[in-house]
Amino acid sequence: MLKALAIKELRESVAIVAVAVLAMLWLLGSLLHWEFMPLSLNHSPHSVPFVETGFTPMLTFIGGALAIGLGLKQTAWENSGDKYYYLLHRPITRQAVFLTKIALGLAVLLLFTVGPLLIYANWAATPGNHATPFFWGMTANAWRTCWALPSIYLGALLSGLRPARWFGTRLFPLLGTGLLVMLAIGCWFWTGWWLGLAGLLVLDFVLLRLILATAEQRDY
Repeated sequence: MLKALAIKELRESVAIVAVAVLAMLWLLGSLLHWEFMPLSLNHSPHSVPFVETGFTPMLTFIGGALAIGLGLKQTAWENSGDKYYYLLHRPITRQAVFLTKIALGLAVLLLFTVGPLLIYANWAATPGNHATPFFWGMTANAWRTCWALPSIYLGALLSGLRPARWFGTRLFPLLGTGLLVMLAIGCWFWTGWWLGLAGLLVLDFVLLRLILATAEQRDY
């Protein structure tokens, strides 16, 4: 049953994942100087990786769009066609249904954010690829983005799950999560990585509990 649910989630997310793949390929192609890549980012070959190439802002934009798109697709879109009636009346608990959705969504999100980060970092760390120095500490901001995006995904999923109006309070979880993520990232800079990371993990736990509670209490 869980395998069938996982396949369904992947099949229905193909369009969003395909856009993310194309965007990440374009980003990597621009930075790794793939000659066949059209409309690539214009930067000097002597630009310092992760510092002057715009990788982290682009990763944040693409990853954030993927996180929000996946979260809303897995919940709000299920309201169409009475899909919830089919999903939640199977011989499986509601908690198992939503935990499977979340596990799949987080796996896809991390694959398409951490993956490009490691590919670019490996390229930057390989001698002969560029004429500037590279230290792994340069990747710190990109790693902060990868740690923060799961919270954005969970906030979007909770917004899509809540039975409220789109032009009312339905997006409050996503907006509130965004503010708390920025606060956690600020703590990361001001007080050290451990407090910011702890804040993000606590936020993820709270959002997960709210998602499961909402799923159990909502009358579909």
